[in-house]
Amino acid sequence: MNVFFEESGSFKAGTVLSKQGDAFQVELPGGRRAKVRGKDVLLEFEAPTPAELMQQADAEAQDIDPEFLWECAPADEFAFGALADEYFGTKPNAIKQAALVLRMHASPVYFRKKGRGQYQRAPEEQLRAALAGLERKRQQALVQEGYENELKAHRLPESFAGKVIGLLTKPDKNSIEYKALEAAAAALGTSPARLMLDAGGVASARVLHEARFLSEYFPYGTGFAPVTIEPRLDDLPEGDVEAFSIDDVTTTEIDDAFSVRVLPDGRIRVGIHIAAPALGIQPGDAVDQIARNRLSTVYMPGDKITMLPDPVVEIFTLKEGGLRPALSLYIIVDASTHEIVATETRAEKVFVRSNLRHNHLDALVTEETLDAGTGDYPHQAEIALLWPLAKVLYERRQQTRIGFGLKREVQRNNDFNFYIDGEHVTITPRRRGSPLDSIVAELAIVANSTWGALLAEYGVPGIYRAQRSFGPNRTRMQTTPAPHEGLGVAQYAWSTSPLRRYVDLVNQWQLLACAQHGVAGKLVAPFKPKDAELYAVLQGFDETYAAYADYQNKMEAFWCLRWLKQEQRDRVVATVIKGDLVRLEEIPLVLHVPALGVHPRGTRVLLDVVSIDELTVEASTRLVQVLDAPVASDVAEADEGEDEGDEGEGVKTEVEVDAEAEAQAQAQAQAETGTGEATDTDLAPDRYVVIGNPVAHSKSPWIHARFAEQTGERIDYEHLLAPVDGFDEAARAFISAGGRGLNVTVPFKLAAYRFANAHSTRAAAAGAVNTLKVDADGSILGDNTDGIGLVNDIERNLHVRLAGKRVLLLGAGGAARGVALPLLEAGVRELVIVNRTASKAVDLAAAMTALQVAGSEIPNLDADASAETEADAGAGAGAGGDAIPGAHVHTGTIVGGGAEVATGAFDVVINATAGSLGGELPSFDPEALTPDTLAYDMMYAAHPTVFMQLAQARGARAADGLGMLVEQAAESFHIWRGVRPDSASVLAELRAMLARQQAALPAQAAVTATTATASPAP
Repeated sequence: MNVFFEESGSFKAGTVLSKQGDAFQVELPGGRRAKVRGKDVLLEFEAPTPAELMQQADAEAQDIDPEFLWECAPADEFAFGALADEYFGTKPNAIKQAALVLRMHASPVYFRKKGRGQYQRAPEEQLRAALAGLERKRQQALVQEGYENELKAHRLPESFAGKVIGLLTKPDKNSIEYKALEAAAAALGTSPARLMLDAGGVASARVLHEARFLSEYFPYGTGFAPVTIEPRLDDLPEGDVEAFSIDDVTTTEIDDAFSVRVLPDGRIRVGIHIAAPALGIQPGDAVDQIARNRLSTVYMPGDKITMLPDPVVEIFTLKEGGLRPALSLYIIVDASTHEIVATETRAEKVFVRSNLRHNHLDALVTEETLDAGTGDYPHQAEIALLWPLAKVLYERRQQTRIGFGLKREVQRNNDFNFYIDGEHVTITPRRRGSPLDSIVAELAIVANSTWGALLAEYGVPGIYRAQRSFGPNRTRMQTTPAPHEGLGVAQYAWSTSPLRRYVDLVNQWQLLACAQHGVAGKLVAPFKPKDAELYAVLQGFDETYAAYADYQNKMEAFWCLRWLKQEQRDRVVATVIKGDLVRLEEIPLVLHVPALGVHPRGTRVLLDVVSIDELTVEASTRLVQVLDAPVASDVAEADEGEDEGDEGEGVKTEVEVDAEAEAQAQAQAQAETGTGEATDTDLAPDRYVVIGNPVAHSKSPWIHARFAEQTGERIDYEHLLAPVDGFDEAARAFISAGGRGLNVTVPFKLAAYRFANAHSTRAAAAGAVNTLKVDADGSILGDNTDGIGLVNDIERNLHVRLAGKRVLLLGAGGAARGVALPLLEAGVRELVIVNRTASKAVDLAAAMTALQVAGSEIPNLDADASAETEADAGAGAGAGGDAIPGAHVHTGTIVGGGAEVATGAFDVVINATAGSLGGELPSFDPEALTPDTLAYDMMYAAHPTVFMQLAQARGARAADGLGMLVEQAAESFHIWRGVRPDSASVLAELRAMLARQQAALPAQAAVTATTATASPAP
């Protein structure tokens, strides 16, 4: 006898082997045996065979018109057999009855299941509404298909007009346009952004870079709401000085000016006058809310987004020709020794006589003309008195630096100005460290240091920038004074740019309280000691200011690449900085040159420009020839410029940033023409690698390039082949050359764990590291993203919720250990770990069980482990009872052992063994696989793996590990950059690319492992 029955929401047929009470023992056509309850049996039949019944019923079901079937059905609940009699007109056989059940089950719009074999037709009103909805979806699918075809032909559909930027920045992922764009890009094997450029949807890569930045940081636009400000300045005393400023010709936010007067006793009084918006802006008012939201002026070549509205800037900028409100620091200087013998801070109105401009004076005011006392320019006498003071101040700072264990500052020769006209750029060099630069820099350092000391003296908190020469967290923002050893000062409070930086405005409020109320200042200052609001300002500013600086760096690099294309420079001369890093001579661009070879610092080389990609802001170059090598003295001098603790060549030292950007306030002057000192015109992309042996086949560089293109992050990601016994040396050399992070693949997971000096919870639990992050203080964090990559792929891409599921994990090596904790954190009901060597599975289960007590120690799983294999990379790393910091409490049942412990069906079966690499099946009972099971192989291949083939033969849903590959990479990217990319689109693009590649290869293409702990290719 045969039966047709329902199991887990689907219908099956099988042969009855036995019957006990109300239960049948049934053998299915595939050989699987199942226990079927009598109430789930719909039909009993002798012929045809179960397989034939299902095949013929499926075919006949397709011929049944659900609309006519609905009309035949009664309005009330009915049994399927009764409708079969009505529909077929005669007593239907088993095939026809099964066909009718299958058709109704496949037509939920028409019929509702009410119980075993019981149905009810949908109410007519609901049916018509549902059919209308289906028709709308069909029409939308046709529209989407039309859009896709247009896009694949590199034509922009008309409906995309005005929507493209939104689709690439903040898309509605349910919109037809977005779905069509994603599908077309995946079909073409490109990114949506590049497709839009090719199709003319975006005018240029520049437009897209700007749009992405504005979308993230200025989602409501860059304009200002109308504000009114009525500063009460009449009561301010008038200073008895005439001041002058020194800025670039395009500067409008003039923060600082200077005055000089020779006193009757021969001493010199120098006034440092800072624009005083804090006299008109009050904490919490409308203008303060604007400034606190923006936190800083944003600079980019040819443009800027100001922190304050233009009418506010106009009131407080130190524009020439009138009295301007200022917070002034007067220093009394001994004319012979240039010692500062007294200081005074006051709020006042200062007459600004002149706004001097670098563009006009730099050629006239040189060391030679100052020493000779020659030249004819405004304020010549005052500048002549300030120049020797600046030199003495600089020298004293150098001696203080040396006392902190640092070397003297060594500046590069040139800065660069960017002038933008539409899509055309002009880049011109400007001498760095000119006398006017030095005067402004040193006086501003004096102001920031002196005012920091004033706040501390009166017990008024402020926002300080502190730096230590060595150790972790070298540079930080804080609310208490501490030395800035890089600048060579006892404390450093940002105070000299209140028109363009919010922390300076905050400090100015605090300073005004001191200047106007003396020792009572701490009672009236807006921010009190340990004020939570002050900490919030500090944290928000640090993050935002860094993001603005990154954007400026990116756009400066973009315009440098545009200049190369514009000037048709297919060959350029560059100077070696370190390793394969070079700096171009004509423009401020730093590049990596693959296979550059080993050359001394300062070597000049000729390079071919092979390609330029404005979308990813990258240039590909190759060495043509070495032009000349530096002499030994040049190398030694260059090496003197390497500040201890510097994060990498091509990036300004903290001294350069603070001494020039802070003290000189040049960011506002030069960034308006593209060279803002707040960031580095020479900043190279942050460098990342995937390190392994072998490693050339890894898809990680391709994946991370797509992530960078998608998010606008500027990175350089490459392969790094390390000797099998040389991981530490290779990793250390990469980090010393400025590397920011590494993905680690076999055979180095154990070595990477030992190499890191801090570990994430999941890395400690996995006992292996596939991601290394180099922090600003030089510390190295080890993380493991395999498990979260697996979980994200299953839940986000395959749409299977793991919470409450019964999961079988095959294997107990490094791959399994890497994913066990994330599976538990996903809320699985039961985790069964099976391994050929049962003791390993038992040990791993015990280790995971230990995590059910937060902070438990992880038992040593393999104390003798000394090397990794593809199948077992990472097993035993972190052994010796490492405490798991921040471990979560898990409540799922955890079992480990041989195949005998895995009984019954599972919701998810995960193959974490390397068996697919050799076409071998893991050891387990195939009965674990049912049609409701997700069978997941952590490997991926051009064709289904043997494990996937077994799962498909048993009716289970099978998936490979390609999605895990992309998801673990996305997690690494987020760890490094703080930005989470859209992994789904990259996964679709990667699958399309691999499919195209496979079409050109023999069918027996080798399986490639996916996971970082069990594969050569993270």
